[in-house]
Amino acid sequence: MDVTTGPTCAWSTNSPASWISVSPTSGTGSKKVRLAVLANSGQQRTASVVVAGRTITVTQKSAPCTYTVKPDKLDLSSAAQAREITITTQATCPVAITTTAEWIHIGTFAKAGSGKVTILVDRNTKVDERTATVKVTGDNFLHTIKVDQEGDD
Repeated sequence: MDVTTGPTCAWSTNSPASWISVSPTSGTGSKKVRLAVLANSGQQRTASVVVAGRTITVTQKSAPCTYTVKPDKLDLSSAAQAREITITTQATCPVAITTTAEWIHIGTFAKAGSGKVTILVDRNTKVDERTATVKVTGDNFLHTIKVDQEGDD
């Protein structure tokens, strides 16, 4: 940004936010002032910077959500059992876990951020193997976990 003033007029800057630096921090006469903003790994943030008596509001959007889900597939015996799914993402990123299979039950999950969720699978009393999916969704994210369960002998 440009500071335009008379050649002998002094001015200064003030940035109380640790994530915004201003250079130079003071001067005399007209000069270019540079704001440098650190990368944001959290929620949206806003701060005010004063340059030559003028307040400038800086708003930085939150970092985009990234997700990791483990495992990708569950291969299960016919017995009733519990398995854990691990989800890793930023604390403010939304997470939903769903299935349409009546024989798979999803435990409680916080709806945002990282954590583990327990998947309970009913016993397969039929001879045939059965297959379903568990979907983990988030902000522009979809991960499908295939669940294969053996048939009963």
